[in-house]
Amino acid sequence: MTALALRQVGDGSLQSRYGLTCQEQILRMESISVPLREVDRAVVDDRAEGFVRVHHARGRLRGCTIVAPHAGEMIAEVVYAMTHGGTLSTLSSTIHPYPTQAEALRKAGTRIAGRG
Repeated sequence: MTALALRQVGDGSLQSRYGLTCQEQILRMESISVPLREVDRAVVDDRAEGFVRVHHARGRLRGCTIVAPHAGEMIAEVVYAMTHGGTLSTLSSTIHPYPTQAEALRKAGTRIAGRG
């Protein structure tokens, strides 16, 4: 059995920035999940437990939850993208080494466009 780590990032300041209540924020957000069993590197390493869940509002990144053995390493890419106004399209167009577990982020990005 592999030890799983949990890492999360999200923007809790939407109310002050956009005047939205917490409930309005939740209603505007959607989530895309990618189970690690769909990521080749996780399968090869026999570490396919866990998932990546990206939260977005019309494609704009609003947060991410990662439950995976390397969650701490994977979350950095999402933090960088969110800090720079990134979108799911940004994640899908980023070239990721293959095979790595971070490929789950690219897969999440392509799902909104119906390409994955």
